[in-house]
Amino acid sequence: MNDQDNTSGYALKQLNIGNSWYGRGDLEQACIYWQNVHREDSIEAYANARLNLGIAFLEMGDTQSAEVYLNQVLEQDGLKFYMAAQVTLGPLFSEKGDIKQACKYWQNVPREDSVEAYATARLNLGIVSLEKGDMQNAEVYLNQVLKEDDVKIYADAQVALGKLFDDKEDVGQARIYWGNVNPEDNKEAYVRAQYNLGNSFLKENNIKQARVYWNNIERIDKRIYAQAQFNLANSYSGENDLEQASLYLKRINPEDDAKIYTKAQYNLGSFYSIEGNLEQACVHWKNVFKKGNATAYAYAQYNLGSFYSRNGDMQKAREYWNNVCLEDDKKTYMQAQYALGYSFWIEKKREKVIEYFQKIGPEVDKKIYAQAQYGLGQLFLDKEDIKQARIHWSNVNREDHEVVYANAQYELALSSQDINLTIVYWDNFLECQNLFQSDTYINGLGVYIKQKIVICLKNNRLHLNKKNIEKIFILFDYLCKYTIDIQQKLHINFKDFKDKENCFAHYTRVEVAEKIIQNGSFHLGIANYMNDPTEGKILLNEWKIPLDYNDNSMAFLTSFTFNENSLNQFRLYGKQDGKDGSGLCLVMNHQFFDSAFDPQRSSFSNMSLLADSASSTANNFITKEKENNALSNNDLKKQSTRKKLQLFRCIYMNPETDYISIAHRSELSFYFDDTIKKPDTIWNEYIQTINQITTDIKELFVQIKDKVEQIKNVMEEEKISNPDEIYKAIATVLLPIIYLTKHAAFEEEAECRILYVTSILDDVIKKGGDRVYVEYGTNLADQYSQDGQSQNYLERIYLGPKADPRAELNLKKCWIDKMREKGMANNDIKIPTIKKSDMPLA
Repeated sequence: MNDQDNTSGYALKQLNIGNSWYGRGDLEQACIYWQNVHREDSIEAYANARLNLGIAFLEMGDTQSAEVYLNQVLEQDGLKFYMAAQVTLGPLFSEKGDIKQACKYWQNVPREDSVEAYATARLNLGIVSLEKGDMQNAEVYLNQVLKEDDVKIYADAQVALGKLFDDKEDVGQARIYWGNVNPEDNKEAYVRAQYNLGNSFLKENNIKQARVYWNNIERIDKRIYAQAQFNLANSYSGENDLEQASLYLKRINPEDDAKIYTKAQYNLGSFYSIEGNLEQACVHWKNVFKKGNATAYAYAQYNLGSFYSRNGDMQKAREYWNNVCLEDDKKTYMQAQYALGYSFWIEKKREKVIEYFQKIGPEVDKKIYAQAQYGLGQLFLDKEDIKQARIHWSNVNREDHEVVYANAQYELALSSQDINLTIVYWDNFLECQNLFQSDTYINGLGVYIKQKIVICLKNNRLHLNKKNIEKIFILFDYLCKYTIDIQQKLHINFKDFKDKENCFAHYTRVEVAEKIIQNGSFHLGIANYMNDPTEGKILLNEWKIPLDYNDNSMAFLTSFTFNENSLNQFRLYGKQDGKDGSGLCLVMNHQFFDSAFDPQRSSFSNMSLLADSASSTANNFITKEKENNALSNNDLKKQSTRKKLQLFRCIYMNPETDYISIAHRSELSFYFDDTIKKPDTIWNEYIQTINQITTDIKELFVQIKDKVEQIKNVMEEEKISNPDEIYKAIATVLLPIIYLTKHAAFEEEAECRILYVTSILDDVIKKGGDRVYVEYGTNLADQYSQDGQSQNYLERIYLGPKADPRAELNLKKCWIDKMREKGMANNDIKIPTIKKSDMPLA
């Protein structure tokens, strides 16, 4: 063996040892061995080692050393290594921003020397041209990459060509190129192509086809996989299918992409919040980290603070609110400052309130600013600093928050020493009419009552001072409280009636039931046209309030009952062409309704002054990513306003006696219920609770009647001869319970109601044919998870004794079509039980 063989063998050995260390991930050790290979020992080994050194130093971030080593690989050393070095030098200069030099290296690679290197160089040249906006050259370079050159590089070129034609708005050609990419050729390119195909159909609003492509994406590229799952979730949340949306969001892991994971966790929290499961919402909000997305983090921290505030843990609430920084999200920061200030308001710590409220400026959130300025005015009024109080009240503008502005003008009028200005303030106060179009029903109602009192005093030429106004207003304050107390008593709280009030029936025509399933909405009819001629009149007559004082307020409702498969109900409701028993009965389980009472939503759904922002929840955070054309914020905002509906039992009253009862299950229904083992025991427990609620309501009725009499006495004492405005205020305050009270003759119906009370000016009121109604979006066609199993909100359907026999098949097909429209697989579709009623009807 000669010396040349020895040195050549040594060079090859050093090269291989270096390769071994590189394979183990130890780049520094690999470089030590590669540097031992010299040109004079073996030209081929030397060229290979220099190429490897260049690549290794690139991976270590040392571009300067990488360039030196790669340039040491000469053409005469071997075309294979030379071409590879030239191809590698291209990206090196590209990353340094020297595109011209990068292209020079790539242009040096001819096809005949190395097909693979040539294909890579053409691909890179095409991508650079595409990024520069040079579509013509980009198309030329990318089309020079042939499948026979290298299937993997070809797939990458096809993806790039698809993007080129997508940018040129030739989506048909783009889809052809993306469709050329096969998973067996290049899994990474296939994932990108499927993702782009999905986005292209999303642009055309073809959600169903977009889902097909996004669902083809596996976790090859973690970021794209995560974004595809996020897009799929968006598509279902836009259809109010939060269950399906949640399934996709839960597939996203933090290691896939921290930013997308953060948004997914925030949205999961929002979905659970919408469904009323705040505990689970908080679990997900706590997974939202600032590094992932500062805005989502701010929203989550604010919402967590609101949750702990509602649960009475103010210390924990303040910790979360204090985590919200101005640079994260300015609006949420202002909301957090307001919430912090309000938390100290409750504790009567004035200086702390002032500290936080004064941080709130008008430039970010004018509504919050208006509330803070009004609150500051009240604080300085308490400190008897009228001058400073008036400065803050004067900062409140009508366009920022009409209810708060009205209250500020009220305080300015009462505190003014200037007669002319006082007149202006009172006029401004009375001009505020948009009181029930915001989210502050209770305070809007308070302003409305004060307006009626002021108008009444003016009409009767009585002095407008705080004493005269507050003397009447304090009695109205009691009326408001008692009305809300009655609503809370009537609200069906499933936690208190566990296993006793599980299902509720809605009787309607077959064709209407199909529309409810298809459209996911109930039509709430106007209460004035119900089958009870005394509807809305019983309480007003009982308390001697003139019937014509409703001040353009209207009540819309839809009815449910505890009586499912009831012969009497089939006779009365859902008739097809006037035929008794031809309708059907939809039976919803209790999960369909909201078990939490909220006076802000129980009526005047579209309407304490300081409390509304401190307890609110930030909007869902779904951004429109530039690269994925995800659904917009507005799409999710429509969904985020969907709440489970609150259900109230009706009161039955005989106006000629003291008889009062409330809707409840019959004793017989407990004996027919197979899930109840001891019906007599359960019934006795149940009726005791019902009797107690009835007793409480009777006592509250007595209190209301007493306060109404006191208001009348004050009007008599003050010699108010024209009390119309006061009566309007009384009728409006009582409106929510007026339409929950029915004549005792209807007691057998055991009716419960979803109630929506609003002004005739409300934009949500629709007209169809000869009727007006409110369309109330629901989740009837959704499913929910219970003990790991998917369940329908629609528990079962009873067809009336005389219903068309074809109705069963039509309803099943209607349900299946709706589920398929939502993207549900056939195996996952759970059709509600449909039974023909066995009630005897001749």
